[in-house]
Amino acid sequence: MVPREAPARSYSCQHTFPQDITEEAVAEARLRRMADDLMARVRADGKMVRTLTVRVRYNDMDESRRSESLSEPTDLETDVYGRLRGLLL
Repeated sequence: MVPREAPARSYSCQHTFPQDITEEAVAEARLRRMADDLMARVRADGKMVRTLTVRVRYNDMDESRRSESLSEPTDLETDVYGRLRGLLL
């Protein structure tokens, strides 16, 4: 008998840029693509998310992390797009 994998309790994805970026629009566009990929996985598993967290690591290895909880769970990336900029800044 093959052990069954436990269902995901959280979802994440990350991207490392090949060089430092300074344009917020570039970072926000990447976050949108990441949200697209992540929410597709969430839907494929028949789940929804409630809390969003964005972690940014800077070239000096300093890190910032911001989170926001939604009032209702969602599986739609369009529900999180408007929140990404605030989590990035």
